[in-house]
Amino acid sequence: MTGLEYYRRKMQLSICELSRRTGITATTLQNYERTGIPDHTPVAPLIKLATELDISLDELLSCCDGNTLSRKDRKVYSSNIISPKNIINNYRISKNLRYEELAELLHLNSRESARVACRRETALGKHIRRLSDLEHTTPEELIELYSEIGEYYNA
Repeated sequence: MTGLEYYRRKMQLSICELSRRTGITATTLQNYERTGIPDHTPVAPLIKLATELDISLDELLSCCDGNTLSRKDRKVYSSNIISPKNIINNYRISKNLRYEELAELLHLNSRESARVACRRETALGKHIRRLSDLEHTTPEELIELYSEIGEYYNA
């Protein structure tokens, strides 16, 4: 991962948004992320990028292969097909978890299993109990924390 891609993602900006803010075409930014910034690139656009990302030129030009975005730096999107009443989905979003991470916490076989758990109209009791154990709370406390109404617990 290039420094540009790492810091753009950390700022939770799309390539199009960064393009709009800097005046550098989205295609150019994609090329910079894919192959790195060429040595012959003029300094002015690099300064625009570094300024917009609030980083130094060294950070912009660095290679960040060892760096991964922390949970707080990643953006987790909710889905319009997922029930807002589902405690599991609310937990996932509040903890900024990807489906893979949720599947691991719930001891599910796959990312898709976690998606299914989040799509249900109401959360399954076994999932709520698992998360409450991880959070060191009672299921009732977990429900209260992650829903406006605590009547969605199906034992």
